[in-house]
Amino acid sequence: MQNIRRSITVKSKHVYNEVKKNWRYKAWWEGRIVYYLVGPYYYRKLVPNRGTFIVNEDWDNLIILDACRYDLFKEVTGINSDYIISRGSGTLEFLRENFSNRRFSDTVYVTANPMINRECKNCFYKVVSVWKHGWDEEIGTVLPETMVDYAVKAEEDYPNKRLIIHFVQPHNPYIKDPEVNRVHKKDVNRGKNPARQISSPWREVARGNLSLEVVYKAYRRNLEAVVPHAFDLARKLKGKSVITSDHGEAFNEWAFPFPIRILGHPYYVHIPALVKVPWLVFEGEVRREIREGDEKERLKDRIARLKGKGRLSNV
Repeated sequence: MQNIRRSITVKSKHVYNEVKKNWRYKAWWEGRIVYYLVGPYYYRKLVPNRGTFIVNEDWDNLIILDACRYDLFKEVTGINSDYIISRGSGTLEFLRENFSNRRFSDTVYVTANPMINRECKNCFYKVVSVWKHGWDEEIGTVLPETMVDYAVKAEEDYPNKRLIIHFVQPHNPYIKDPEVNRVHKKDVNRGKNPARQISSPWREVARGNLSLEVVYKAYRRNLEAVVPHAFDLARKLKGKSVITSDHGEAFNEWAFPFPIRILGHPYYVHIPALVKVPWLVFEGEVRREIREGDEKERLKDRIARLKGKGRLSNV
């Protein structure tokens, strides 16, 4: 009983502090309505999910650009690519809808996004956690070129597995616009308030600390930064490669049929800006032979890699 009371007290304080900080901002109230009502009840309970199960599609390499809008992808690439409807409007929903509580022993997931490790730790033959070893401390993310290196190495290590390569970009932090990743509070003397790192640009837009136009330009530049690397990787890897996204990004679109505008990518809000994602296919000259795996095969793979690094005797 004491633990329950403590939990209620903590939650009550959290709610009080959030309301105290944000009650003046219309966008914040709209965001709460979306988070607690529109998403969980309308889009999750009343509207059926018509998204594509990506594991059932034909590919050897699936290259995911996190939070990539379909319309802007076409504009930046100059390619009128196909599209699919994602099963989620955020990464966590996308992962749960496609992978959770299932086993894909023919797939290796190479990821710059730590959500995969938390949500799908045991879903794949192997998860290559690039965010653990290839993190750029200055920008606060995994750079696209780092992902390319890890993906090429994964193909060498697991030649008979499907590969999913999950980039962070165009999702923030913004590589080309680091100043957008940090903001100053407007009501504090800037000389006494150093720039602070932000986790969500949308919260700052809602509070009036960032303009939507500035965030949109930074987002576009992030997409322009990752696209050449994604194309390069799609051509390097053997087999059939597809560039797609887990979800899109909303820049003040309406949450039809509700008179509420959406910023970012809240879960279970299946408007076109958030679930219509690119599906650009690169047909490889030779398809890879994909095989299911088991623990014995994983052990053999690990021994072979250790021997290749000189960390295990050949005896």
